[in-house]
Amino acid sequence: MSTDIRPQQAPLLSARPLMICVVLGAFSAILIWITKWMTITVTAAIPWLSFPAPLPFWVPILVAPLLLKRQWVALITAVIAAVLSAGAMAVFVALCIEVMVFLRKNRQALSVGWVLLNGVVIGLMTFGFMFLFPEFSQLPMPLILLALAIRLVTNVVYAYLAWIVARALQGVGIGELD
Repeated sequence: MSTDIRPQQAPLLSARPLMICVVLGAFSAILIWITKWMTITVTAAIPWLSFPAPLPFWVPILVAPLLLKRQWVALITAVIAAVLSAGAMAVFVALCIEVMVFLRKNRQALSVGWVLLNGVVIGLMTFGFMFLFPEFSQLPMPLILLALAIRLVTNVVYAYLAWIVARALQGVGIGELD
């Protein structure tokens, strides 16, 4: 007879959470393909803002921990998206999100502030990737700062979009309720 009275934690890879990750990963893969095509357009028009194009390919990846409130669901979603789209940037974004989930003490109450902070972190990460192109670091400083501002603002807006989507999905019974 067991006297273990610890609360049971839901398994990470049960059918429902895994299916939610698959659907979100597939949707993110579609957004990654759109982002790849838009990056070509942005590169032709505004080359200093092009890698990757500031589009919301990572929103479904952020929605995963908001819906499921579990560690590693963002990474599972991103790996599915990366496999379907050959978009490795999704995994980098998911690692940033997972670090933020890990640092969050109360994982059950992921607030809008936490979501917006994720947008800032992802904006800084994608801005850092722009320096992989030597031409970017040779731009005048005002243009580099403008690129940083655009990354931060767009990614914070996309993070808020993830918050809205997660709340709407929870409203119709998808995911784990607060």
